[in-house]
Amino acid sequence: MKRHERETMMTTPPSFRDGISRAHTDYGDVILDEISGHYWHANPTAALVLETIEHGGDAADAAGRLVAEFGVDSSVARADVDELLSRLRKLGVLR
Repeated sequence: MKRHERETMMTTPPSFRDGISRAHTDYGDVILDEISGHYWHANPTAALVLETIEHGGDAADAAGRLVAEFGVDSSVARADVDELLSRLRKLGVLR
């Protein structure tokens, strides 16, 4: 991840872009871009991160939930959350 991307992620709380829908399934979430028709599947781990973001949490909150729920190392959780949020921003799912 580039430095300016990390700085943007740290200063701008993530939120879903208008026109994005998210539905829960037994296997994670489905994310739909209602404008383009593109959709993505988010595994249960990513779904937990998205739920945290949707309820106003930030990357640190999401990483903390991953540590609590799945018992992963906090630095690994934070790196994974940062990568997921970066990818979703590049896809235009998050702003």
